[in-house]
Amino acid sequence: YFPPADGSGFDIVRHVQIQIDARGRTLHVNRISRVLHLIHGHFRSLDAYDLSNKAVEFCKKNFPYPNVIYITGDFMKIENDSASKYNCIFLYSVLEHMDNDREALAKINRLLKPNGLLFIQIPGHKRLFSRIDEFYGHYRRYDIGEIVSKLKNSDFIIDEFLSLGIKCLWWLEIL
Repeated sequence: YFPPADGSGFDIVRHVQIQIDARGRTLHVNRISRVLHLIHGHFRSLDAYDLSNKAVEFCKKNFPYPNVIYITGDFMKIENDSASKYNCIFLYSVLEHMDNDREALAKINRLLKPNGLLFIQIPGHKRLFSRIDEFYGHYRRYDIGEIVSKLKNSDFIIDEFLSLGIKCLWWLEIL
C-alpha cells in the first residue's frame, strides 16, 4: 500500500490485479525487500532481481516465498526471447540510478509481453536534485514531461500516470 501525500490512498496491488493476468510472469527489479512483501502473493511467478548479493541472500532468508525466484544480477542482461517475456514489471527506485535511462526503458519494453504493464517509481521535481540525490547514486530526478517523453520514445503507451509523494518533506531534499 502506497499512500499519496494527500491521504486519499492508492492500493497499487489491487490496481495491478485488475489490469493484468496475474497467472503470467512478473519481474521486480532491485530494492527487492522494499516492495516484494506487498506484491508477492498476487502473482503466480515473480522473478526478483537485485545487483546486491547481500540483498538477495537477505530476502531468500527472510522472505522465502515459493513463487519468488531471487536472482543476483543485472536486469539489463536478461535475454529478450519470447519465453522470457513478462506480463508485468515493477521498477522501483531504479531508473534514476541508470546512467542511460533511455536504454533501460527500451530494454524493459523488450522484456514486456504485448499489452504488458510497467509500474515505475522515480523521484520527481528535477529542480530539487541535490547532494542527497548524488549521495544515493541518482543521476537525475524527473519532471513529468520528461518521463512521459522518455516513455513514449521507448514505445510505451501511458494508460495512467500518478504523481505520489510527501509534499510536506520536499524541503529536506534541498538542504
